Amino acid sequence: MRHVSGNRLPRAHLGALHLEYLLPWLALLASLAVAQQLWRGAQESAQRDLWVRFDFRVRELAGDVEHRMSAYEHVLAGVQGLFAASRRVDREEFRAYVAALDLARNYPGIQGVGFAQAVPAQQKTSHLAAVRRDGFPAYAVRPEGQRDAYAPLVYIEPFDGPNLNAFGYDIYSEPIRRAAMDAARDSDRAAITGKIRLSVETGPHAQAGFQMLLPVYQTNARHDGLASRRANLLGWIVGLFRMDDLMAGIFGVHAAELGVEIYDGDSLEDAALLHRSANLGRGGDAARLHSIRHLEIAGHPWTIKVYSQGNFEGTHDEDKPTFVAIAGVGVSLSLALLVWFALHWKQQATLAQRYATAIRTSIDGYLVADCRGRIVEANAALAYMTGYTEQELLALGIADMEALATPEEIARHFEKMMAAGADRFQTRWKRKDGAHIDVEVSATYMRTRHSQCIYAFVQDVTERCSREAALRLAATVYSAVDEAVMVTSRDNRIIAVNPAFAAITGYAPEEVIGKNPHLLSSGAHPPAFYDELYATLAATGCWNGEIVNRRKNGELFNEWLSIKQVRDDKGRLTHHVAVFSDISERKATERRMHHMAHYDVLTDLPNRTLLTDRIQQALAQARREEAALALMFIDLDRFKPVNDTLGHAVGDLLLKEVAIRLQECVRESDTVSRLGGDEFVVLLPTLDVAADALLVAEKILQALAAPFALAGHYIRISSSIGIAVYPEHGDDEIQLLKNADTAMYYAKKSGRNNAKFYQPEMAAPVP
Repeated sequence: MRHVSGNRLPRAHLGALHLEYLLPWLALLASLAVAQQLWRGAQESAQRDLWVRFDFRVRELAGDVEHRMSAYEHVLAGVQGLFAASRRVDREEFRAYVAALDLARNYPGIQGVGFAQAVPAQQKTSHLAAVRRDGFPAYAVRPEGQRDAYAPLVYIEPFDGPNLNAFGYDIYSEPIRRAAMDAARDSDRAAITGKIRLSVETGPHAQAGFQMLLPVYQTNARHDGLASRRANLLGWIVGLFRMDDLMAGIFGVHAAELGVEIYDGDSLEDAALLHRSANLGRGGDAARLHSIRHLEIAGHPWTIKVYSQGNFEGTHDEDKPTFVAIAGVGVSLSLALLVWFALHWKQQATLAQRYATAIRTSIDGYLVADCRGRIVEANAALAYMTGYTEQELLALGIADMEALATPEEIARHFEKMMAAGADRFQTRWKRKDGAHIDVEVSATYMRTRHSQCIYAFVQDVTERCSREAALRLAATVYSAVDEAVMVTSRDNRIIAVNPAFAAITGYAPEEVIGKNPHLLSSGAHPPAFYDELYATLAATGCWNGEIVNRRKNGELFNEWLSIKQVRDDKGRLTHHVAVFSDISERKATERRMHHMAHYDVLTDLPNRTLLTDRIQQALAQARREEAALALMFIDLDRFKPVNDTLGHAVGDLLLKEVAIRLQECVRESDTVSRLGGDEFVVLLPTLDVAADALLVAEKILQALAAPFALAGHYIRISSSIGIAVYPEHGDDEIQLLKNADTAMYYAKKSGRNNAKFYQPEMAAPVP
């Protein structure tokens, strides 16, 4: 019998055992490798989701701060409007207005609202006397000392508790407050101070504070430039804010999840700290996430640093990567668990696909850039916005599209963004076709174990910037144009007027707001005129024409008025806009020019042009009525010696007196005209019989034969008058004037100082 060597069976058995153990270990190693990849993907996905949600909450919180401060600015603007609408706001009016705001309930965080009066040094004594007469005999300006100017708080509401310490405090005495006050005064905008200790803080646990200021100018005084703003300053509306109280009302809903530090300016030093959340340890060192945002409040920079807290971080699914790891090294590596892992991974992939689809189909542009600014990912919206294809964008960098900043400036911006963690800014890009677009970028810097990238959403705000620029231009034009602009509501109540309206009508804005434009009516137009105006406006949407209105002082003036209807996108009437200019001076000039063209400069009698027109009108009437009229041609006798001996100045005086006497001899319906020199014509448009003309002529002869006392001289002259009667002596003005002139010649030839009717034989040549 042959023996099998003793080591054969053990080696075969050992090989089977090796295979038996090797396969599970290989499966374990394979599953661990798969689990490691799954764990890494889950960890990065969870971290990215945490950053995105944290960034959203930070943006939301920063927006809350900006919106709340904007609301407080509007509160102060309302108080500013109270002063603008009144020549003087007394203490009771101020108290009633602020009390109606109910600050404690509606605007938590405002310690008080006050008015600081601008008091030059030379007026300090009279200022103290005035306030003391107002019921405060112990009133004084604090701190004491001589200064060039003062701005003591003379009104402060609520006027109780710690606010009493602010009464009389000269806020202009501190450099930090003075800088903000000067900025508000010179810009006619709201400004806030840096970090200060409010005068109302008297206890050991004082809060940091600041003041918001709005300038108040003299009522109806100009303040459209730096010089006029400084010259016409009345004082400042002052809002007093205790920082911790203010932020308690804003951050209440975020307190469980976020911690906040707010710094004055761009510095993160303790000296600049305005507020630190009560739930935050010093510096927030234990926080897992943090982000820095830069805000601008009324032109003043704040830096807000936000930290994640336990409640927020607790919402992060940290168990998912741990579960993947435990499951990967667990004992149960059955097929069911592998299938479960596959399904779980598929679910994560589906979620990632949803995020990818949302980004791909977003109407806002989206990009991912590396730390050098090279684009590594972009969506279709960004491609459409810039004019490039998605593939072309991947070959570009931010610097290739930036139109405002240099590559060096872009690099510094990236460094700042990476240090802060996020940024939101506006810039201008170049499209592929060379056109420029304005964009708003919201960027977040994210650093993982394997990469550092900047994720940014980009919105095209070109149209919005254009609208804002157009609105700024329209507001400038509205205030600067010389034409008056008046806007009324649908029910024809005035809701806005520009400065030119006040200049032309004399009415201040507060005197007309809410009233009907009929207050300008002069009464010079009948109701039918306005009926036609409104009918045209309703039918065509506009009306243009000349109208007479009345100023506040009762003076009538001519204006050229243009009215247009304003309708919304559904065609409904919303407003009327009226633009008008004062044309009174132009109308007066036209009247002067018309007078100069039709009246004699020396005597102010109708000249030949106006006489011809009146003769034609009188002839037309006489033909219709088959009536008679007469023309008298008058020539002064011995007028030339007056000019030659006494001078032309006396001669002119004589002609003026002759004109007066001629007008006294005729009716109002008759016309006395000077043709030139010493020749005058009288038109009698209605005549019963020819003898009536002779009676008038004799009256004229007697009047002109009486002596004239002129410049110390007694002058005697006479006149010769020729009379032509329609229709016997001619049927048009030329023939009548010619025949009257001929008759005058015969009167002069007959010895002067007499009147002659025209006779046909006078037309024969003189022998």
